[in-house]
Amino acid sequence: MMVGPRKRERTRSAILETALSLFAEHGYETTTMADIAAGAGVVRQTVLNHFPRKDDFVLAWGTRRREALDALTPVVPDDETAWTTIRQLYATLAHVNDQERAVAQALHPYYETIACERHVPAAIINAVERGRAKGEFDRLVSADIAGEVLTAVYFDALSRWLRTAEPGPFEPILLTRIDLVVRGLAPAR
Repeated sequence: MMVGPRKRERTRSAILETALSLFAEHGYETTTMADIAAGAGVVRQTVLNHFPRKDDFVLAWGTRRREALDALTPVVPDDETAWTTIRQLYATLAHVNDQERAVAQALHPYYETIACERHVPAAIINAVERGRAKGEFDRLVSADIAGEVLTAVYFDALSRWLRTAEPGPFEPILLTRIDLVVRGLAPAR
């Protein structure tokens, strides 16, 4: 029996959501593929068909966050400043982390070791390129390098926030740091 692409994607999504919930509740190391299969109401082989390695859940989590951020790019009004766009993108990431703190705590250490590189969301690079084109940012600034620096600042702030025993909201912590970097992108006057 052939499984349609929609059903396959729904099954994959349900398995991922179950895994993330179990990782948040019980920890990444202690959650097994069998636990995920039982929680998702599928057999273990179905889990393995979608996620052959446990690390694949962590990578899918990171990809899902990046894709959600990149999906925001088309809704940016042309008259909006690049700085505002970058702040909104990082505020969105901060909000997601505030909402999913337990998942972020469970997976962040593994994402850092599994992901060979920190992928820079296209939305961030696009915002920096817009800022360069409009003269908001120095034209000599590489959008790719600026994106890498902003991404490094995000991951550092996230790591520090996740280690805090009783943290406040992540957004003001992150945006304070992002603002400092974005101010440095402005052309010299």
